[in-house]
Amino acid sequence: MIAYSSDATQICADQLTEGDIIRHFTGDTWQVISEPEYTHSGISFEVLCLDLETLPNTQLVVFAPRWRFELINYQPLIAA
Repeated sequence: MIAYSSDATQICADQLTEGDIIRHFTGDTWQVISEPEYTHSGISFEVLCLDLETLPNTQLVVFAPRWRFELINYQPLIAA
């Protein structure tokens, strides 16, 4: 379970990096599992849904570069 802080830090989609743990405005908690890339549609990156325990719990998302998320934590990904 993720410990939440009352001192929420906001971060834009174009500031995200692999390993960031973020909260979407819907309340979903995600870990960024691929380095965000610019595409024609916006910033694209894969996330691991930390609120889901069933598979598949990863998805590709795309947001406008200035879209804001709540930054929860940073957890470097360990190579398998």
